[in-house]
Amino acid sequence: MSSNSPSKAIPLKAKAAALIVRVAITLVGHLPLSWVRGLGATFGRMSLLLNSRMAVATQQNIAYCLPELNPQEQQALVAASLQETGKLALETAVVWARGNAWVCNHILKVDGREYLTAAIERKQGVLVLAPHIGNWEVVNYFLASCGDVTNMYQEPKTAGMNEILQDYRTRCGATLVPTDRKGLMTILKVLKTGGISGILPDQTPKEDNSGIFAPFMAQHAFTMTLAHKLIQKSGCLPLFVYAERVKGGFNIVIRPAPSNITSSDEQEAVNALSEGIEQCVRAIPAQYQWEYKRFRKRLHDLPNPYQPNT
Repeated sequence: MSSNSPSKAIPLKAKAAALIVRVAITLVGHLPLSWVRGLGATFGRMSLLLNSRMAVATQQNIAYCLPELNPQEQQALVAASLQETGKLALETAVVWARGNAWVCNHILKVDGREYLTAAIERKQGVLVLAPHIGNWEVVNYFLASCGDVTNMYQEPKTAGMNEILQDYRTRCGATLVPTDRKGLMTILKVLKTGGISGILPDQTPKEDNSGIFAPFMAQHAFTMTLAHKLIQKSGCLPLFVYAERVKGGFNIVIRPAPSNITSSDEQEAVNALSEGIEQCVRAIPAQYQWEYKRFRKRLHDLPNPYQPNT
C-alpha cells in the first residue's frame, strides 16, 4: 500500500541502488536466523574495534544516562548494545523477506496480551508506544495480526528507499499515512473508532512546539507531546510494546503505561510517557538503540554532550 504523497521521478542511479537493496534483503533474508544474528553481532564487534561513530555515540549515551554503572559495566553494555544493533540491522531483512507466517511462527511468547485483547474487545482504540528496543518491525507484524493497524510514516530522504520501506512495511496488512496534518487526522480517526496505531515515543521532535523536556534516566530529554494530544482527543488506551530478541525468535512484551499518561496536564502526561520509556529500556538495556542521539536539544541550553563528528 502506498502513501498519499505524490509519486516522484526516481533517478536511474537511485533505481539501481534500490534494486541492489532489494536483492540484498532477499539474499540475507533467506539465511537461517541464527546465522544472520551471528553475522550481525560480528559487525557490532567490528564497530567497537574501529571506534565508529555509532560506537562513540553509544558510549556517550550510556555514560550520560547510566552514571551509576562503573566503567567496566558501561563498557560491557556498550559492547552488548552494538552487537544487538548489528543483529537488528540484518534480522530486519529476515522479517521483511519471510513475511507474516514466518514472523508469527517466531513469536515465541506474548507477555501482557490481555491488555491489548481487552481493549480490542471493548472497541477502544489502542495507541502503541514502541520505543527503539529489540526489533520494532516485529511489533508491526504482530499488531497487524491482532487488528487494523495504521501507522504514521516519514518518507526517507534517499531516493528509491521510500518504495522499499512502504512495500515491506505494508505486506503485513498495516496502513501507512504521512507525517502531516492529514496523517494526524487519519490516526485520530483510527483511534476514535477502535483501531490500533503505533508511534516511536523516544524519537526527538524536530519542531520546538512539538515537545517538552521530561526526566529520562539521569538526564532530561526533549520528548514528544503527540502521544498526549492523541490520548486526550481520542480516549484511546496507551500501551508500551516491544519485541525482545530471544534464542530462536522474539518475545512480545506489552505493558500498561504509567497512569499519569492520561492526565490533562501536558507536563505530567509527558513525564509519565518518559517514565514508561525508561522502564522498558531498563528491562533489557542491551537491546535499546543507544546510538540514537536524543540529547542534541538540551535543557537550559546546556552544552551538546556528543563529541564532534559523532
